[in-house]
Amino acid sequence: MDRESFHPEAPMKEPIDGEALASLLTKWIGAEATLWAYELSHKKIVIRLQRTGVRGNLHLVCVATRSLSGPTHWGNAQLEILGEKGPWSVLVDAQSGFTLVCSDIIGTEDVEPVYWAG
Repeated sequence: MDRESFHPEAPMKEPIDGEALASLLTKWIGAEATLWAYELSHKKIVIRLQRTGVRGNLHLVCVATRSLSGPTHWGNAQLEILGEKGPWSVLVDAQSGFTLVCSDIIGTEDVEPVYWAG
């Protein structure tokens, strides 16, 4: 068996941004949020949202992160994009005290690994 057939790549998911992402965030209100990944070279932070007992997730990819304050993991997430602050986008969860400032925020649903959060 060749490598490609043994580990086939998952199909690329469509990235979501702008108003569609702001609308999608309302679907994930109350989810559990986790700082999932950080890539130093691009100052990229990934926040993963998932719900207990629900299969799936939402990854928020924050590009060219300028600043970050708040918890690294919290429940009952109330994330919202406050729009732009000059050339920067601001992602906040006022209830948890989380604020992230970056150049762009892109969302993707059902990113591997996809499992039932418990």
